[in-house]
Amino acid sequence: MKKRRILSLVLVMSLGAAVLLSTFVTGQSKKWIAEESKEVLSANEQLTLTDKNLVDALHDLSLHTPISKVKWSKNVLTLDLKVTGNSIIPSEIYIDIASIASFSMERTNNVSQLMLRVLAEDEWAGKRHLLLSADIKRAEWDRQAWMKLSEWKNAALPDELIQRFHMTETNLWREQFISSENGY
Repeated sequence: MKKRRILSLVLVMSLGAAVLLSTFVTGQSKKWIAEESKEVLSANEQLTLTDKNLVDALHDLSLHTPISKVKWSKNVLTLDLKVTGNSIIPSEIYIDIASIASFSMERTNNVSQLMLRVLAEDEWAGKRHLLLSADIKRAEWDRQAWMKLSEWKNAALPDELIQRFHMTETNLWREQFISSENGY
């Protein structure tokens, strides 16, 4: 009789331990899933850009033109966009500039200046040519100008946007896009 009682007791304890363990593991995995699925940034939170989170933060931007170089120093974000091939569409470049500017000025709290260059890369010759540059400052940020830039469809930008974003169009940019748009 004692053997049956001991055997029953061991069996009940083993079953109880198995149930407790499975409950613990299931509860713990739910906790891990809940922790992993937390939102990284809410709509109202701003990101403090650092060397450690720079690549991840920029990776989330969906751009038409790939980023070839990025530098973060003393609240200045310097970024190069690389254009290759002949399928360059100026409006897509403007959308990318607007996206990066919006990210820098509205979604971060410590970017005081964005210096951006658009470079054409000649893979055969291994040379890079500056097409367009912008120098955007937080102190001069204008959301209406940003909206206009993000929706601009022509190659030639109005003087208002060129001045607002301190843009410089090189002769190569003008010859490639603006001259051909105007029929010269």
